[in-house]
Amino acid sequence: MERQELIRAMQQANNGAGLLTIKQIAQFRGEHINTTAKFLKGLEYLPSGKKKLYYVGDVASRIMEKRNIT
Repeated sequence: MERQELIRAMQQANNGAGLLTIKQIAQFRGEHINTTAKFLKGLEYLPSGKKKLYYVGDVASRIMEKRNIT
């Protein structure tokens, strides 16, 4: 899967959202929230109350980056 396809898939799973919460990302990846939080550590986010909103493009880049390492 290419980065752009991954972005589209994440947006479709979340009603076209360009910013995603850790919970939404965890649901998309099928993993626990704590695992996802560790995976996203160091990525830029926008604070929104108690939530952290991550750019879908940044998340897709991180997924592609980690996929190529392992």
